[in-house]
Amino acid sequence: MRIFKFIIIIALLLGAASPQQAHAAVADSQEDICGDAAVVWCDNFEDRTVNLNTDLWRTKYKNYGWGVSNFNCVGVSCSSVVTAPSGTPAYLGSKVLRMVTPVGFSSGGFFDAGFNGTRNEIYFRKYTMWCGTSVCADDYIWSPIATKGISFETQAGTNSALWWFDAGQSAIPKQFWYFTSGATCGTYIRCQNANLPAQSVNLNQWYCLELRVKMNTGTGNADGIMEGWIDGVKKFDFQNEAIETSAYPNGITGVGVYSYWNCQNESDCTGTGEVHPEIYRFEDNMVASTARIGCLSGSAPAAPTNFKAANPT
Repeated sequence: MRIFKFIIIIALLLGAASPQQAHAAVADSQEDICGDAAVVWCDNFEDRTVNLNTDLWRTKYKNYGWGVSNFNCVGVSCSSVVTAPSGTPAYLGSKVLRMVTPVGFSSGGFFDAGFNGTRNEIYFRKYTMWCGTSVCADDYIWSPIATKGISFETQAGTNSALWWFDAGQSAIPKQFWYFTSGATCGTYIRCQNANLPAQSVNLNQWYCLELRVKMNTGTGNADGIMEGWIDGVKKFDFQNEAIETSAYPNGITGVGVYSYWNCQNESDCTGTGEVHPEIYRFEDNMVASTARIGCLSGSAPAAPTNFKAANPT
């Protein structure tokens, strides 16, 4: 009994010293941080069926299901949940979301999900990997125009103002970009401006990408904020931004995940420099929150720690 009491006391002391709130095991095989009160939405895809994109419609813990643009797609060339590819870190689990861009197309469809409410400010974390030949049949190649990944959806029905450029054009080093209504290093582009040099993108490497977006208070007001972290290191810090200039109210309502690969002729990628094989981007462990989330790999800030007392014997 004394040993049991000692374990409880140590657990309470450690919990009091932790800046994060401990919580019980989370439903639907979601990662622990999804049980945090600040988290408004999450999906790590562990409780979803592989190679069946319509299973993303299914509601689960803090997730009312995904909209599926290409729900008639059947087979291994569809964007869907799949078994994690070789080399995936154990902390990401056994399943991931695979975004497919088929041969000759600019997109293999998209998924979108609501955050259960409207918020002016949101933090978002995801893990991303672009596949290369040691894991997939062909190397991922970047569009000569732009290669895009996710955007936040707003209550005004817009999403183009909040693209997170997962990687850049094929004509320049493959780097992470923001997309917004202004311009700093190119038309509508926000390049890395903190803790330089800029982080380039390697194939077959998982990256922890975190965003903070605080919307501007009106279409003419430059008071928004965009911040971004790559593997726990801050690489974007843009204050006083006119993020949405075309529509208002602009509260954030959800997220869209895209396999978009920009061609000159939108749907037909057969022009010079636009021909690509079937290419894959993997996504995992997505979380939306009202507070900074952090990376599972241990980059600051760390995910909440659970303290459990053993049953007395």
